[in-house]
Amino acid sequence: MIKIYIDTIERAFLKEANNELNDLLNHYFLPFDEEEEEYIISDIFPKHLYRTNKEKCINTVFELREYVIDLSIHTLTPLHEYALLNILYILKELESDYNRDNVKKEINNYDFESVENYRFTLEDFKDIGFFIDHCFQDHDSYYVSEIFEVFFKDPSIEDYISINLEEYEDLVTEDIFQKYKKIKVSYKMFKNLMKDKVTLEKQNGEIITNIQSNVKENEIFIVDSSLKIKEGDRITRSLPNGLKEGYIVTNSIRYGKKFSIPAHYELRVRKETAIEHERFQTIINDNSTTNITGDYNRVNKHSTDNSTNTSIKETEFIIFNQLKEIIEESDISVTEKDKIISNINELKESVGTSNYQSKYQNFIASAANHMTIIAPFIPELTKLLGV
Repeated sequence: MIKIYIDTIERAFLKEANNELNDLLNHYFLPFDEEEEEYIISDIFPKHLYRTNKEKCINTVFELREYVIDLSIHTLTPLHEYALLNILYILKELESDYNRDNVKKEINNYDFESVENYRFTLEDFKDIGFFIDHCFQDHDSYYVSEIFEVFFKDPSIEDYISINLEEYEDLVTEDIFQKYKKIKVSYKMFKNLMKDKVTLEKQNGEIITNIQSNVKENEIFIVDSSLKIKEGDRITRSLPNGLKEGYIVTNSIRYGKKFSIPAHYELRVRKETAIEHERFQTIINDNSTTNITGDYNRVNKHSTDNSTNTSIKETEFIIFNQLKEIIEESDISVTEKDKIISNINELKESVGTSNYQSKYQNFIASAANHMTIIAPFIPELTKLLGV
């Protein structure tokens, strides 16, 4: 039996549908069965395939006719689908020219109408359109030439619509299929460079995850050209050590397909940690010997003070947040973890004050047994000792 695409279909209903399909196929192939009229078969296959492999076309026909009368459930190949769909379209066009009563069996009174079958009954078999709509998951095989043309412009189409065009080789000419294979090899090579997985956080709040990309120091390549990425959007990536790094897009360039390289984004980005560090340096000049004390004091060089009062202790330094995150995710005991995090909070609050050195020493002492975890953060923390 050929699979009918209706949710939770009853087997008895499926069997009746295939019986009706068998009648339709017998009616269509009657001229071939009686007179061996070849046009009956050549008309339902691509011309190039019938010319180069007539035997395969004939075997496909016999398989179709066998499928509808046995008890196993068969899923059709693209070539089976193409042939069957053409048969149904031809019969649909001819339907008004003759009475199908002489080829269909009498509809009995057994009613299969049920919620599970979406209220389909045997009466629906009177309409060939029922089989056109429900013998196939889609009609890709019928429009495969157009899909190949789309692929030549954007090879990622196979990913978008979950199709493997290699399965449709019989339905296109040899030159088209060879062109497809050549482009696909180059596309795979390019795609294999996209080994990173990133998340796009757009400024409108939309979040898109698991985007294939290639992340470099100041640029990110993304092969999904359907995304709308703008300057100011945020890109994040999870690192093997459990940390998450963030980037802000400063320039977004979308390249169209060129030769076998698919359309893609080339993003100029800046790490959030670098941005925060620069913001901090505008307040604290590493080369300055000026001591800043009090919550609201500041140094203005060759400028007018139009700023608002913001305590330096309230500044969100990403370095401290990242440090706390990695401590939280470690396997350090809860008691010790709480102590270290408490010291991190005190250290953060003391930036820019005379207490920073002592708080730094307290933090180092509390985390001394876990230097392998905190070691990457030490250079940035020590820079703040001179503040």
